[in-house]
Amino acid sequence: MRRHMDRTIMGLVLGVGASLWLVGCGASVKELHRHPQQTRLEQLLAKILPHTKYPDMHYWVRVGEPTKHHIGLTTLGQNHIFVSESLLQNPGATDALVLAMVTHGVTHLRLHHHTQRGGLSLVQKAAFKVGGTFVPGLSHGSKLADPIFEAGTSPLQERGADRKTMSYLTRMGYSGEEWIQALEFMSEQGYAERMARIIMTPEDLATRARGLRHAMASAEEPDPELATLLAIDEE
Repeated sequence: MRRHMDRTIMGLVLGVGASLWLVGCGASVKELHRHPQQTRLEQLLAKILPHTKYPDMHYWVRVGEPTKHHIGLTTLGQNHIFVSESLLQNPGATDALVLAMVTHGVTHLRLHHHTQRGGLSLVQKAAFKVGGTFVPGLSHGSKLADPIFEAGTSPLQERGADRKTMSYLTRMGYSGEEWIQALEFMSEQGYAERMARIIMTPEDLATRARGLRHAMASAEEPDPELATLLAIDEE
């Protein structure tokens, strides 16, 4: 029994190390320079910033090249947000939906999720597949941007970012439901979301949308831990 536990712990350590390496060495997204949609993205970003705690902070919002994982929205470190060209050119991608997506990217960056997921949070919340052995964690399934490793994202982080995105939208005079519609749109069109090195599949996005709709319909109050997160205005 002790020997089995030692092997399991060693597998976790190796999995954590390998996964953190993948996170730290994540490939950047290729920008499509001087794209006709670039002005649109910058105008939408300009609507968001006055409603954040640091309106003068600079973000790079860019049109991204198509990727093999069909990623629609990508948020990376150093305040980079990419929306894919194919998504922007989709007739269903209204300004309200794209605004919600860019707002979500800003939210993740303001809540520092790009650094948390690359470090301690990933270790605590992830589920790793190492040497053919799946070690369950505390979260729903997503995957790293690599076919060998699987990892989970923290449900609290996702719920916090989703609720905070809706809060920003209401400050801008929208209903907040635009973010739910954006999640549903991305899911229905087969788009994924990438946060640093973690990819959330269309199925993940659909699950989050259903959860948000349920919370709205039932006037559900956030649990104390989530409420604390939402009360923090981008420290």
